[in-house]
Amino acid sequence: MAERDPEKDGSFLRVFQACDGGKKGFLNREDLKVAVVMLFGYKPSKIEVDSMFSSVSKSGGIAAEEFLALMSVKRSAQLHFGEQRAIFSVFDTHCRGFLNVEDFKRAFKRVAPHIPEHTVLEAFRRQRCQVRREKGMRADGITRRKKRGRKEKVRREEEKRRGSELISRHTR
Repeated sequence: MAERDPEKDGSFLRVFQACDGGKKGFLNREDLKVAVVMLFGYKPSKIEVDSMFSSVSKSGGIAAEEFLALMSVKRSAQLHFGEQRAIFSVFDTHCRGFLNVEDFKRAFKRVAPHIPEHTVLEAFRRQRCQVRREKGMRADGITRRKKRGRKEKVRREEEKRRGSELISRHTR
């Protein structure tokens, strides 16, 4: 079990109360998705929500105490956002803001060379499909981005350097 932090528990409880529509004393699936977005900045997948529900609840909702425990575990498992961004920028070799299949394969060869290429390709395909469904994107899904200025390029290079350091630290 993750170590509980009273200060974080207070913020988790405030989010629980804000998301508990109708003050019913528990969060349903949609409430939980909103709570995760509020706390961690991303919308959890259906699989992640199913996993959270199956780990704690048999009644169809997650009570406050269960929510606090879940979010404590989740917080302890999360990499700091800056670290995530720095690691991502190492693999985003062309500073596009996304990984194409070649970038994805190179990343896996670097951090998990034992995983077969067909497994990596399947993971890329599934993630790409899920992102498109969640964003309502078309099948071609290609978006054009503005050219980044010099300042942005310098910032990304610094993130890449930090990300390389983090990766070497995590893979030792």
